[in-house]
Amino acid sequence: MSSPTPALPTFVELPVMNETRRAILDVQDAEQFGVYIFVFKRGRSGQGAIMIQQQGKWHSLKRCILNLQGRARGTVVYCKDGDPFNLRRENLVTGSHRASCNNSNLPNRKKKSARYTGVRHQNGAWVAHITIGSYPTDLEAAQAYNSAARKLGLPEDAMNVLPLPAANVLGMFEDEPTSSPDLETNQPLEFEV
Repeated sequence: MSSPTPALPTFVELPVMNETRRAILDVQDAEQFGVYIFVFKRGRSGQGAIMIQQQGKWHSLKRCILNLQGRARGTVVYCKDGDPFNLRRENLVTGSHRASCNNSNLPNRKKKSARYTGVRHQNGAWVAHITIGSYPTDLEAAQAYNSAARKLGLPEDAMNVLPLPAANVLGMFEDEPTSSPDLETNQPLEFEV
């Protein structure tokens, strides 16, 4: 009576240089990429990726596993389970940048969408904003902003500095004539000093 042969492992765990966690790769990928040093690099968003250095350049290991390095620039490779250390082929998915940002199936990803109207997340803080309206010119939009700012009681230094309307400019100086001098008479203009 023969004993059943034990199943061969389908994945291996390899060390990551600057992390205590280990990267999980399929056996065939571990044979190909196991000779490289793995480094975990965090991006601006807080998410990170395991990188390897090939020919003096850093490459995402996810892209190398799917043979996408150096091409398909609009294509993003992300992990279905949201774990950047799980690099098994069955966990890697390609898509657009928008798809990876909006993937609601990622349990580890913190969602930064607001529950309230007029609120957005920007640079680590929640920002409240009100859209006053759309205007055909920047001057009209600036006038609407100033009007709303006055109603909210904002100080004058928070307002836009706007040009005076032409009618106000002509009527500003009451002692001066509003018409131009007659240039055809060649009479010099006289000023009091």
